[in-house]
Amino acid sequence: MTIEINDKKLKHCPFCGGYVHQDHSASYFRELVLYCEGCDMYFALDSFNAEADDLINAFNRRVGNEKTRK
Repeated sequence: MTIEINDKKLKHCPFCGGYVHQDHSASYFRELVLYCEGCDMYFALDSFNAEADDLINAFNRRVGNEKTRK
């Protein structure tokens, strides 16, 4: 199952292939945090100014997928 944030799709977890979603409970340290149900992976960006599109593009980037690189 692929989810969408701001009409953009999140890929599955690159570590375990699990379901990834935005985690609002972890937002005490970042507004935008992604969480994997399968391996308890959290993903956030260091920038407090990052927007949802920045987070999604960074998370979805995979080796060989140069189109999402800036």
